Amino acid sequence: RERERESFINGLRKTTFTPSFLPPHNRLSEEEEEEEEEEEEEEEEEEEEEEEEMEEEEEEEEEEEEEEKEEEEEEEEIERERERERE
Repeated sequence: RERERESFINGLRKTTFTPSFLPPHNRLSEEEEEEEEEEEEEEEEEEEEEEEEMEEEEEEEEEEEEEEKEEEEEEEEIERERERERE
C-alpha cells in the first residue's frame, strides 16, 4: 500500500514536474531536472532493495517455521513410538 502511494505521488511529481506554462524563472534548469530524476531513481532503487530484503526475510522466517514444525512432528512421532514400545 505504501509503495503504491509513493509511486502514485512520484507519478504526480513527474507529470507536474516542470510545466511549460510557468515563467522561465520558476522552471527548473535542465541540470536541476536531471538531479531530481537521479534522486528519484536512487530512491526507487533503495525502495526496491528494501522490499527485496523484506521478502527475503519473510521467506527465511517461513522456512524456519516449516523446519520447526517438521522437528516438532518428528519429536511427536518419536514419542508415539516410545509409548508403543512401553505398551
